[in-house]
Amino acid sequence: MATTASASGGLDTAVLLRVLGAFKAGDFSARMPEGGTGVSGKIADGLNEVIARNQHFSAELARLREVVGREGRMDQRIPLAGVRGGWAGAVHSVNDLVEDLVRPTSETARVITAV
Repeated sequence: MATTASASGGLDTAVLLRVLGAFKAGDFSARMPEGGTGVSGKIADGLNEVIARNQHFSAELARLREVVGREGRMDQRIPLAGVRGGWAGAVHSVNDLVEDLVRPTSETARVITAV
């Protein structure tokens, strides 16, 4: 298995390029090797965290599609726990989109029930 450090103590750029290429192609299982130290270790850990966050967000989108789109559970949204910055903006945008799409159906159901 490749290590995060090269013989000179720096980041193994071949491994970094392979992981970045896989991530860019949508492979959210790609990871840098763990256990690195210093700046190289922090770069590897940071990249792994970004990939993991993308993997989690993708899984949440799939879950939301299933529960709202297929099961009709109109109250489901992506949780906001632990997200900030652009991640929070993306979650808010998806949740707002679901709300905008669900609202007419919910309103129609409410009116029909009232009648």
